[in-house]
Amino acid sequence: MVLVKGSVFVHLNNFKKIGVKVESLYDPDEENREFFKKEIGYDVKVFESDEYLIKNSKIDGVIICSLHCFHFIQIKRPLKMELMFLLKNQR
Repeated sequence: MVLVKGSVFVHLNNFKKIGVKVESLYDPDEENREFFKKEIGYDVKVFESDEYLIKNSKIDGVIICSLHCFHFIQIKRPLKMELMFLLKNQR
């Protein structure tokens, strides 16, 4: 998952309602990672790169919540791994 401060919490709250737990996520920005660790409310692995996350986590699917200019780069790895994904466009 690519963390973006606002929209990621909407998705996480919806996941909690249906019994899905996010195990790990990444964000290249240290401030965003620290914000997420503080605000999430349960223990989750937070990584600084998607490559490191993939090497150190079991992944069932990917949610990308980022600006559209990053989508092409961010979607290539889950596609190569044949993972299910949700692409969320930021406004």
